[in-house]
Amino acid sequence: MLAGSDTGTDTAAAGADTGAAAGSFAADLSRPSAAIGSASATTGALFSAIHLFEGYAFAYLLWVSGVRLNRALWALVIGSMAASLVGLWQFFTQTTFASTWLGLAAHPVSEAGTSVVETTGGRFLRAYGPLPHPNVLGGFAAAGLVAAFALATEARRPRILLLAATVVLAAGLTASFSRSAWLAAVAALAVAFMYPRATSGWTLWRRMSSVILATVAGAVLVAILAWPIVTARVTAQGRLEARSMDERLTDDLRGLEMDRLFLATGTGIGNYLPSLFLETGRTKNPFDIRPPHAVPLLVGAELGFFGLAVLAGFVVLWWFGAVWLMRRTGSSLVAVTATLPIVILVAACFDHYPFDLFAGTLLTGALFGLHLKAGEQTTGPSAERSS
Repeated sequence: MLAGSDTGTDTAAAGADTGAAAGSFAADLSRPSAAIGSASATTGALFSAIHLFEGYAFAYLLWVSGVRLNRALWALVIGSMAASLVGLWQFFTQTTFASTWLGLAAHPVSEAGTSVVETTGGRFLRAYGPLPHPNVLGGFAAAGLVAAFALATEARRPRILLLAATVVLAAGLTASFSRSAWLAAVAALAVAFMYPRATSGWTLWRRMSSVILATVAGAVLVAILAWPIVTARVTAQGRLEARSMDERLTDDLRGLEMDRLFLATGTGIGNYLPSLFLETGRTKNPFDIRPPHAVPLLVGAELGFFGLAVLAGFVVLWWFGAVWLMRRTGSSLVAVTATLPIVILVAACFDHYPFDLFAGTLLTGALFGLHLKAGEQTTGPSAERSS
């Protein structure tokens, strides 16, 4: 199973951030007068709603901005490359440091709550970069890699910089050891180069050969240097991997039960954890309470049937729009960019961060915003040339 057990390989690693949130809720809910409508629950819901709508606002602002599509893609590539460089340094040195100015948190390998891979040789830190979890770094690296492929389809690009970025992004994606991110990158690139007519010519494939080789080089470099870790992640063998798989299954089954209980009205955005804590009779350790790892399960529990319907409608509308765009455009840049949201949609099937973590909502907004801007390049005055 390439996509299972992606939220961490230690007991606390699977939900360190959300477990801490549950602990703070538990302290408030333990009072006799506490209820879901308590001050802390209301504040948590407010911040969750703000973060979610910030992602939507970012998508809209990117769409209506005057920034050209290729420049917006370069921004995603460079930003993801910088995050990947930090993550590669963390992985190869197996050290991290905290910095308020840089927004970095320390992740000691020996402490519970750190995402590691355990082999017969010991515990090994997964690459975090400047982000809250290796899976989030994997999502950014996968998106940056697809954006790099989109840029590579156009002529007259700074090839050396793009090839260097591709190597770093592929290496960072591999070092995150996020199976959902691996699958997301493969899915997006497969659709990009197998479906649209704009990317089906042999001339394009010859031009793309150097970028493909750079991707393989970056991934193989990390895989060779960390083969036992790669094997552990791919085969899902080992004590921590088995525990993480069990926790993932338990969390998703709890999510299904919460969906059954709250599908009519929902618990309210950001209120899954305190609601689950109350439903279990306050008998669970708050740090063992985590959200389900599939966004649809979390959306169904928090926003109810209405939220699920909106989510399903949004995905269906995007897919029809993407298919229309890939069929209509003659630009390979636009065609590949149209597949960028596949990265976050695949990740959302196995991780909850696209919905409930700020970095995830911004990445979601960025990818859908780029998709909308690609459509603008097809229908607007600059349709004949996207750069």
